[in-house]
Amino acid sequence: MVTVEQILDLLADTLINAPEVDLPMVRQNQKTIRDGLIQLGRDNSEKLILFERDVKANEEDFLGEEAGQSLTSIVESFAEDLDISQCTFYIMFDTTGDTTIINNIVLDANTNTFDMTNIFYNGNPNGNPINLSQFMNLQELTQNIDVGLAEEYLDTTIFELLPDITLRQQRIINFFNEFQNLVGDAPQFNPNSDGLIDVDENSVFLNNDFYSENHDISTAQDGDPTIGIQEEDSFITRLEQDANSNNEQYTLQGLRNTLNNYLQDIDQELPPLQDERPTYQNQSSGYLKFRNLNQGIIIRNTENEFLQGLDPNNPTWLNTGFSITMWVKFLDKSSQGTLFNYGNPFRENQNEAFGFSLETYVLKRDDTIGVDGYDNALADNTWGEVFQDGNQLDLTYDDVAPNEGFFNNDNAERFIRLVVKDEGKLRGSHVGMPFLNRREGLPEFNSADSFSEPPDGFEIGDLPYDHTFGLMTNTRVPIDYSEWYFICATFNPNIQEDSSHSESGIYDVYKNDSDFWRGNLFPGGGYTHHSTYGARCKVEIISKTDLLRARGFKVD
Repeated sequence: MVTVEQILDLLADTLINAPEVDLPMVRQNQKTIRDGLIQLGRDNSEKLILFERDVKANEEDFLGEEAGQSLTSIVESFAEDLDISQCTFYIMFDTTGDTTIINNIVLDANTNTFDMTNIFYNGNPNGNPINLSQFMNLQELTQNIDVGLAEEYLDTTIFELLPDITLRQQRIINFFNEFQNLVGDAPQFNPNSDGLIDVDENSVFLNNDFYSENHDISTAQDGDPTIGIQEEDSFITRLEQDANSNNEQYTLQGLRNTLNNYLQDIDQELPPLQDERPTYQNQSSGYLKFRNLNQGIIIRNTENEFLQGLDPNNPTWLNTGFSITMWVKFLDKSSQGTLFNYGNPFRENQNEAFGFSLETYVLKRDDTIGVDGYDNALADNTWGEVFQDGNQLDLTYDDVAPNEGFFNNDNAERFIRLVVKDEGKLRGSHVGMPFLNRREGLPEFNSADSFSEPPDGFEIGDLPYDHTFGLMTNTRVPIDYSEWYFICATFNPNIQEDSSHSESGIYDVYKNDSDFWRGNLFPGGGYTHHSTYGARCKVEIISKTDLLRARGFKVD
């Protein structure tokens, strides 16, 4: 069973190991005999009173027992099988003032806690001193010997005591071992955000005085012996400016300067590598420029009613497929519209809709989405609240929160998509992503998962449009007003898009995999340039900078 003496011993051990307790505090709470009486507090010249038992040394801890503050009763309440190793003291100190004050003393006895502040310390050390009176400090004393006088009386040439010759390798090992023992811990320089260290007018870091006081042997020899590190615990002086007469030639700075003479080949700064790549020269004498989206030219055949392959009554392009390529520079983050189109696949009457459209749109972080989502996503949420990494609303669509870096670099995101009216369906270039399954319907603005009044020719549940959230899965374009982008949009009718959705063994596995829907992943695994699965519409982009760099040209 735990005893009162054990509790007092545990408290004393906890106090003496606390970093807030220093030598002056210990002396303040020690007892001595002064003027024939036992007095609290002593200096180094006065004798220390030590008691055989802590109970006798700390009688003040039992003064409050008559008022109900009983240390004895608390200990007697402990379980008989409680061991002192299951007890822990937690002490809180207040160091904000000139003196250190104890705020709380709490005993944890196997999860049962007791506030014992008023028992052991009532805020008045003169009334109940801190339990530190049983500790005494030991001073290291040395006696200097005059070597000259010693040699007059002693024969110092004693061959029997000479060590064996040490091998050179061992001497090198001994040197490095000794250096490690004498170098001490490196300073904590704490560079700023720009990577630079704050220094004074001498180019020395601002906390050098504190570091020297607690590290350098020069400071230990010449400074206040009660402050900082003691000489026998000190280390090699760091800077020449801090060295005393004993260590002028024995500093880390001087050692570093000596080592520089042996390492000039390593330290020399080599000239920067010359970029020998050629600078790209534009091959075209010019280009056709459209100043705004939705503006352009109309292409027609003056000899025939329609261009070859673009007869709306005989849409052969639905069987052969097509590719659209162009260079585009986006000069702002607000304009959106058509880049290239044939016909209008978005006609309100889907029975009259035909053709295809390559278009761009912008989604802004603070714009309201405007449609109901899933789970907690409400109609008044913004794009940033739902799709920015680490959103605070924990809004998800298909159970996984977005982690794509949306809106991290700008307050807007630009996308490009290809839409084709094919086999009575609106097919798009959107893909599946971890946060959103790929759906058959075309993602569209202000669209939820169903319409109360479906378009002509369609019934509820069989609609060309799908939820607005899917707009975030189209091809993403970086916001960079100075960059040209090469866009390649393709439609391949041989892609098994419908099977990719209908076969559960395929769709359930790859519904969130963007590589699969771009045709770069075989069902069952394995990457390829053409899997024949995924989406029939695909949009790819590459910046002019990346393209020139890949071709081996110099890029500013």
